[in-house]
Amino acid sequence: MNNYNITVLLIYVTASLATVMLGMALTNSFANGQPANETVTIKYNDPSVEYAQTARNLLNQVLVEYKKGNTTGANDLATTAYLDNFEYVEAPLDKKGASDLKEAIEDPMREVLREKIENKVSLEELNSHVKILDDKLKEAIIVLNRTSN
Repeated sequence: MNNYNITVLLIYVTASLATVMLGMALTNSFANGQPANETVTIKYNDPSVEYAQTARNLLNQVLVEYKKGNTTGANDLATTAYLDNFEYVEAPLDKKGASDLKEAIEDPMREVLREKIENKVSLEELNSHVKILDDKLKEAIIVLNRTSN
């Protein structure tokens, strides 16, 4: 299996796992009579939403690998999150009138995140940066789920 196939498999498994986990979280929250915290409705009929969600999942994996000391793996996942996922979210965000949001994610994900990994910043600093990106990606999913353009 080559690196491309492994990357595609990783993305598929990550997206599938996220879907299952989201379903479980919603089920548990509603079963307990409590609303789920910070959940985002994911409409997979819009591919840009799936790409944004996959980017979120990959960013979480960046932290896992970085914590293990695997900066190469973390950097590869960060690259995949941007190039193979967020790239496909940029045009739909522009179309929805959210160019500012796109720009708030683009450089921090494409350049700053990888620089932080390469410079081996503290886990806390990287975690803080990923949290900001995750929040912006959640916002992007909300925008992408809007039905009007």
